[in-house]
Amino acid sequence: MSLRGQSIQFSLLRWFCAKLPREKTAGRLQSAQIYLKKARIEAETQRTLADAEAYQMRVILEADNTLALKLGAEIRIQELWAKAFMQMRTLDAAKRLNYERNMSEGKSR
Repeated sequence: MSLRGQSIQFSLLRWFCAKLPREKTAGRLQSAQIYLKKARIEAETQRTLADAEAYQMRVILEADNTLALKLGAEIRIQELWAKAFMQMRTLDAAKRLNYERNMSEGKSR
C-alpha cells in the first residue's frame, strides 16, 4: 500500500475513534477497524452495482444500434422493390398501349 493510502487509512481510523463513545483504546481501535471494513465493503458493492449498470446500458445501446442498422437496410430494400415494381408497371402499361416511338413509317392514329 502506498504512503498516501496508509495516511488515508490512519485518518479514517482516527475519525472513527473520535466518533465512538469513550471506551478503552483497544476496543475503540477494533471498532474503528470494523467500521472501516464495513465502509470498504459498501464502497465495493456500490462500485460493482455501477459497473453492472454501465454494462447493462452498453449492451442495450449496442442492441439498439444493431436494430437501427437492420431497420435502415430493410427500408432501403423496400424502396428498391417499390422502384422496380413501378418500373415493371410502367413497362407493362406501355406494352398494353402498344406504344411505338418510331413515327417514320407514316402511321397515324
